[in-house]
Amino acid sequence: MEVSVLKKNYLLCILMLFLYVSSWNTTIYANEYEDASKLQNIIEKSVAGDSIVFPKGTYYGTIKVNKPLSISAAETTLTYDADATLLIIEGENVTIDGLNINSTHPHYKHRVLEMYGNNHQLTNVNIETKSTGIHLFGSSDNTLSNLTIIGTTPEVQNGMIQRRGNGIELYDDSNDNHIIQNHVDNMYDAIYLENVDRNVIEENIVFNSRYAYHLMYTNDTQIINNESYRNVTGTMIMQVRNTIVKNNVLAEQNQNVHSQGILLFDAYDTTIENNTVEGNRIGIIVERAQRNLIQHNFISKNFVGVQWKDSTENTFTGNTLQANVVQAQAISDTDSNNNQSAEQSNIIKNNFWDDSEKLDLQGDTQSDLTYKINPYFLTLTDERPQFQILFQSPGMVLLEQLFSIDSDEWVSDESPSMAPLHTVNTDNEQSVSLITVSILFTALSSFVILKAGVKKND
Repeated sequence: MEVSVLKKNYLLCILMLFLYVSSWNTTIYANEYEDASKLQNIIEKSVAGDSIVFPKGTYYGTIKVNKPLSISAAETTLTYDADATLLIIEGENVTIDGLNINSTHPHYKHRVLEMYGNNHQLTNVNIETKSTGIHLFGSSDNTLSNLTIIGTTPEVQNGMIQRRGNGIELYDDSNDNHIIQNHVDNMYDAIYLENVDRNVIEENIVFNSRYAYHLMYTNDTQIINNESYRNVTGTMIMQVRNTIVKNNVLAEQNQNVHSQGILLFDAYDTTIENNTVEGNRIGIIVERAQRNLIQHNFISKNFVGVQWKDSTENTFTGNTLQANVVQAQAISDTDSNNNQSAEQSNIIKNNFWDDSEKLDLQGDTQSDLTYKINPYFLTLTDERPQFQILFQSPGMVLLEQLFSIDSDEWVSDESPSMAPLHTVNTDNEQSVSLITVSILFTALSSFVILKAGVKKND
């Protein structure tokens, strides 16, 4: 009898301990994450035009804002791991300042924030995600500024790294938006635009993504004063019209076989102006493009400075090509109507090529010696891509030098500039520091030498 009672008591203790531990785990979860419905209740109780300050804390779940409100949320974090959008903005005139969002959902098509409607302002929002950051659909006249979007390490399934989502993406008539001073790192395409017009991409900085700025089927887009470092491609411009790419820094896109600073593909009436394109695999690629203006760019330290393929009626002028392994490559199909290559219809003039032979008999700062672009390597690798492994090998260089037949038909700059048209920007403080260190080092060396001489004489 006593043994039976002891067994019952023992089992009862185990049951109570199990219930206690289960309750303890639930309590920790509840204390760590408040339910996001608390934030939703605050939104629901507000009226149009109200200013709201979200309470401090981390909230688990999703919220929707569908009325004109001004929300401050600098100390608020929204988190969720299920397949649902964490924040949906609808209607008009919603302002959100300072929200932190953390999404752990692994699929790239999952969206952290969706924006519909018009005239919204999103600022100082920080997003960490494995999926897509911000999605605009039919949403116009919005301002997205001072956002930080960081892609976390993607999932590995069946030995394959899963695709990351885009940082900011605009689709289908999301027009006249201003995307300014945002930081995007480790996403698929950092800023992606498709079937949208008249958007301004300004003063953003992008790292470690596939494409930093990617345009598809857009018109009248402006990409101004942005920076791109260590991405596969800095700016991908495809099937666009009337785009302006100006005053950007596109550097260090060189870790992928398809890396380039700017790719202008099937683009029309676009201006590429005053950009610094430095340290990339290929600086600028112009392919199947027409009537574009490429001027006053500083193209330096790339494996290939500029590459032309099957493009017509473009103007390439006033650019500085300096310290590139190969300055330029060009191939084209022949126009059967006039037996003229496509590239010969382009205007290429007044560029500075640092490896060119120069002679100025007229005193007009332009060389009288034509700069010709040898098509041999690009022609060869276009037909046999595997020969790219021979890039700048001694044998290939020799073959290029021997391949001079019909050089009059090569793409040429008829009037190269005698001197660089750009100066490299330097950090004044760094220069002053270097001079100061040099002076101090010289003074110290002189002192040591003099001291040693005095001791020797003694």
